[in-house]
Amino acid sequence: MPLILVFVECGLELIPRNIRDHPSVKKNLSSRIYSSQLLDNSLHFSAMKKLKNKEKRGRPDIIHSCLLNALGSPLNKNGNLKTYIHTINNKIYEFNSEIRIARNYNRFKGLMAKLLIDGSIETENSKLITQFTGNLDQLINSFENPELYILSSKGKLINDFKQLFFEDIGKTYVIIIGGFQKGNFSANICNLSKNLISIYREVPVKKLIIGDAGSTDDSIEIIKKFPRVQIIDQRNNKTLGYCIAQLISNVETEYFIYFHSDIYLVKGWYDNMKQYQNKFDWFESKSRIAVLAEIDPEIIHAKRAYSGAQMGRTKAFEKIIEIVTSFLSACYRRVMGKIRK
Repeated sequence: MPLILVFVECGLELIPRNIRDHPSVKKNLSSRIYSSQLLDNSLHFSAMKKLKNKEKRGRPDIIHSCLLNALGSPLNKNGNLKTYIHTINNKIYEFNSEIRIARNYNRFKGLMAKLLIDGSIETENSKLITQFTGNLDQLINSFENPELYILSSKGKLINDFKQLFFEDIGKTYVIIIGGFQKGNFSANICNLSKNLISIYREVPVKKLIIGDAGSTDDSIEIIKKFPRVQIIDQRNNKTLGYCIAQLISNVETEYFIYFHSDIYLVKGWYDNMKQYQNKFDWFESKSRIAVLAEIDPEIIHAKRAYSGAQMGRTKAFEKIIEIVTSFLSACYRRVMGKIRK
């Protein structure tokens, strides 16, 4: 049986009538050019500010990338993949496995606008994209004994695809994938199945703040190649406490995670910490001491904490940082005064 992919709640729609008079829309809109009639966040961002559920709308580029990968895969070319898209406005379309999606983004937008207007894309000999007349429940039920999975960052982490696809290749597997850039699945999607899975886990990092206390290798140059990195020169700082205070003062989010460069983050560390973030202002992940193998500190009766990653609430440190900074500055002035004498 073929694998069935359904990209749901895709940010694919024609420009809503209530924003067509906005300057950013009128600037590009033309009844003669299909591509100009598709809502696109990159062009219509200012006009979309008042749209309901705007985070999920106006992103045809996402489904463009998804379709290029799915329809260009060996699985699809061998006839073992069926692809559907479900739009934010609950329209469902099936893609013929033989269709070739244009790599040019504007040509793709034109094709999608024509699809939304006409309801299908056809040639003299075949139907390339057809509309499914029904809702998602009806689509799922149209398959024979479907095994349904929803891909979600909140789902169970799957490290090996064999955990999903066993030796029974006769089953009909249906995979639900979000076709939007931000937010969560609606309740209607979540109610389709309790099988939520994740094939990749990422820590939601807004910014990586690095304190450079005098690195002598090329690690700083390597770090600079990554996005969202801020490097703070701490070579002249006198104490670890002041270095930490300086790092925390540059945090812009509600929470931050702090760890040293010699920390090894064990599997599942972030998920374990996240479940406690509303209970404490400062806490630490379960520690391990790595000496060629992972050893629990309790086994060797460690008398002090061996720090792992630590999570803190930024607001809880505002007054502490001010006090610590003032105290350290006073100590520094006192010590320097004695040295000068």
